[in-house]
Amino acid sequence: MGRRAGYSTTALSQAAAGDQLPSLAVVRAYVEALDADPDAWERRWRETDAEVRAPVPDERPPYRGLARFEADDSGLFFGREALVAELVELVREHRFAAVFGPSAAVSRRCCGRG
Repeated sequence: MGRRAGYSTTALSQAAAGDQLPSLAVVRAYVEALDADPDAWERRWRETDAEVRAPVPDERPPYRGLARFEADDSGLFFGREALVAELVELVREHRFAAVFGPSAAVSRRCCGRG
């Protein structure tokens, strides 16, 4: 199937897993390899992409792009002190500490979205 689609088995497996929205190119290649209608699946992909990107009503995203943060934006970081204290404690206890996760994971957790 990977040869037929032109993508690795890993890429196709990740697309099928449903953990995240795969790229449109991967979706089209995947459905073409299965002899399905790529245009129909592109429509589905675009609907899903729009739904995933749509803001939740009354929810202000924490990332402001290139705009600077102002005092009025402090609500975006409610609870940040607890996370910083947790990280400081982790660093005190261990010589090395790594923090990783999906983009904006800390912001979502700070703002009650995660």
